[in-house]
Amino acid sequence: MISGADKPIVRIENWSVVSSVVFAGYRSLEPGQRLVGDVFGHKSLSDGFILTSVILSIDPVTGLVETANTVYQLGKVNQDYGRWASMQEKADAA
Repeated sequence: MISGADKPIVRIENWSVVSSVVFAGYRSLEPGQRLVGDVFGHKSLSDGFILTSVILSIDPVTGLVETANTVYQLGKVNQDYGRWASMQEKADAA
């Protein structure tokens, strides 16, 4: 559940999930991880690539992801990350 009603909502495209800037692998979309991708419409940052602060909450129905200062509207997923996530889902189902 997203609680950040007073936070700006910013669109993020070509996104994926990582644990930190120094970790080269992907992670599942869950609290404690970080989004990376291309942001558009942030009030204090130029449009472009970003590594977010830690994810606090996720609303899978609306595609909103809350971090410390911002709520991100998930757009198109990074293709490589999408393939990775799909393989993880299949492995979990097996």
